[in-house]
Amino acid sequence: MRYNRMKKTAMLLAVVLLITTIVSGQESSVSAAERKTISATGIEAEAVSGENVSEELTKDHTSETASTDIEASETTDETSTPEEPTTQEPTTEPPTTEPPTTEEPTTVDYVILDGVYKVKNNVLIEYLGSKKDKSTTTLKIPASITKIDSNVFEECKYIEKVTFDSKSKLTEIGNYAFKKCSALKTIKLPSTVTKIGKHAFYGCKKLQSFVIPDNVTVIKKSTFFNCESLTKVTMSKNVKTIEKYAFKNCTALAKLTIYKKTTSIGANVFDNDKNLVLLVYANSKGKAYARKNNLKWEYTASEIKRRAENEKIYQNFIRLIKTKDRNKFALKNLTDYVPQGTCIIGNYLVVSMYHKKLQKKSILLVYNKSTGAYIKTVVLPSKDHVGSVTNVKGRLVVGLNNVSSKNRAAVISESRLKKIKNGNTIKYNYVRILSGSADFASFDGSYFWAGKSANISNATMQGYKVKIKKKKLIFTKKYSYYVPKNVQGMAVKKVSKNKRQFILSQSYGRINNSSLYTYSINLKKAKSIGTAKTTKTLPSMLEGITLNKKGYLFMVFESGAGLYCGDPDNTSEIQIDNVCRIKNSLL
Repeated sequence: MRYNRMKKTAMLLAVVLLITTIVSGQESSVSAAERKTISATGIEAEAVSGENVSEELTKDHTSETASTDIEASETTDETSTPEEPTTQEPTTEPPTTEPPTTEEPTTVDYVILDGVYKVKNNVLIEYLGSKKDKSTTTLKIPASITKIDSNVFEECKYIEKVTFDSKSKLTEIGNYAFKKCSALKTIKLPSTVTKIGKHAFYGCKKLQSFVIPDNVTVIKKSTFFNCESLTKVTMSKNVKTIEKYAFKNCTALAKLTIYKKTTSIGANVFDNDKNLVLLVYANSKGKAYARKNNLKWEYTASEIKRRAENEKIYQNFIRLIKTKDRNKFALKNLTDYVPQGTCIIGNYLVVSMYHKKLQKKSILLVYNKSTGAYIKTVVLPSKDHVGSVTNVKGRLVVGLNNVSSKNRAAVISESRLKKIKNGNTIKYNYVRILSGSADFASFDGSYFWAGKSANISNATMQGYKVKIKKKKLIFTKKYSYYVPKNVQGMAVKKVSKNKRQFILSQSYGRINNSSLYTYSINLKKAKSIGTAKTTKTLPSMLEGITLNKKGYLFMVFESGAGLYCGDPDNTSEIQIDNVCRIKNSLL
């Protein structure tokens, strides 16, 4: 009997172990509390299984059997939770989720250079050094960094010097990048830098000098605000814009050059810069800004030299005019009108003028060609630019430039010009259509030459064969040549049947010197006017020219017109308000 009971008990334990082994692979995630509960249930099952074995046990065997059951229970609890090999009831509890990991990722999208520069895609995004470290006073930025991001070195109070690798590829300094680096004295940016973003050096109170790289075109808002030790700034010649407060409170700044390309300067840029003198150029934004804001200014050294050279050219030019001629041919109506072309017809010297805003009709000034005395003003029928006037076979031909999409020339007879009274409007005899412009024009006895004044290298002039049919001029184009850009006037001398000498006047701008070019060509052979035989430098703003039979060249300048000398911030420096008559051989 005892043997049979022990045998049944052993078999029961074997079954329990078998079930435990099967279940351990299915529910490895069951909690410890659940395992204890199921283990207890397993022990209870053992007690009631095997045809009520426990009821047949005698008192003598109770302690032995109990001891064996506890061992089985403990073994089951340490391994896995036994379950019935039947289908389980579906649970209504939501599935458990994995808790978020706090571990660092195994791969990163940045690198650490020199132990202190955190760099992502070649952008310095963080300085890992201690901003309170008094022992670190110098930084060297690695070559691979293309941008210093915003605020990277902000309030690094003990950095005194920043240098860059000689092969630096840096192009940009971000906003506030060195803001309040109050000990920073020296930093020289690489030439590759194109952008310095706002407040970049705000509050760098010990910064003494700074070179703005040539590729920088904008100085952003407050870039050097409160750099109170800054005494010298080397400005980029390519800066177009200086934003507000850029140099505010730079109280030690002595001089700063504003170059010609700077066309926009914000408000309060130089506030409290009590020692500052702006070095500027004539007719520049820098000069206008200084005058408007009551800032001290001077011309740059190169501008002083240029102005002196221009004055010398003017004085040499004036010396070529006979003393008795210097006050002749005084131009009229310069407040509202701009002189353009000039020619001789009969006993007259005629000057064409357009209204400065093209709001009124154009006019002709008529002078005695010998004495230079003013005779009358003739009003033309149209509001036109009237770039040229030419004597063509005893008729006055006026170039009309902007009244129509077509290029036109108006013809006025000499008799009609003589009869018209001062201040009256004259009627054109007729108008001819031209194949090209007549901004400048001249007649050589056989051909009417007229061309376009343009700031391009492929401007052209045309040569028209002139005939009279039914008492009217007929223009037939025969030649076309390229001419230099910005040609304003022309005189042509007929040397022989096919040879011509062209004199072209060229000018542009209120302060740039003019040029007088001489060309010689053979009409039958030349495909272009070729290279100038002689070049003469003359004062600025030379316009129409004409050559008389005695070899005198008459020249008209527009520099004396109110349009060009009425604004002190944008003025013609040398103002000539007479038609100048000079022996051509002297030129």
